Amino acid sequence: MVDRADIRVAAYITSLSMIACILTLLGLCTSGFPGPIMMIFISLALGTVAAAHHPVRLSPGPRLVPPSDVSGVVALSAINFNVARLFSPAIDGLMFERLGITPAILITGTMFLPNLAIIARLHPRRLADRTTRTFATAIREWLIYVRTRRTIVTILAATCIFPYPFAVCRRFCRSSRTVPLPVVPQDSGSWALL
Repeated sequence: MVDRADIRVAAYITSLSMIACILTLLGLCTSGFPGPIMMIFISLALGTVAAAHHPVRLSPGPRLVPPSDVSGVVALSAINFNVARLFSPAIDGLMFERLGITPAILITGTMFLPNLAIIARLHPRRLADRTTRTFATAIREWLIYVRTRRTIVTILAATCIFPYPFAVCRRFCRSSRTVPLPVVPQDSGSWALL
């Protein structure tokens, strides 16, 4: 679906939306630690924006190089993404522990600002218009395709059902040291590294 949008406009919208979510979290943290309900809404907003931001962020790369270099760009993008997913939580945990939650969130928000400057300088080649289908038709065709593929349905079902046993365990197996994963730990120390 990213290919149907103007990639630069989509990149601006998703980057600014991520900054807005982070600034909202920053505002809540500076006015007093946000409660669990507010953290649920912030997590939902960040997750929704991130779901749009990741494809938009990865889409321009293959369009910035000649077609013969696309496989290399895709491989480098995958390595970059996975290395970031490996080290970012540890770095964030260290920032939470050493600097506190508010400065760590402020640093996270400022890390999106270079994206805005870089987007203005990118000129990805336009994709050939492959079809004149409407957006609703494309979504309907996608849903039909997914429904007919047993592997995709199984994966989607597993990702939807898998978190619930952990939520139930967390609900009934509480201890004083248990920290719900989506909520930032209020005490500093080694728990922040989680």
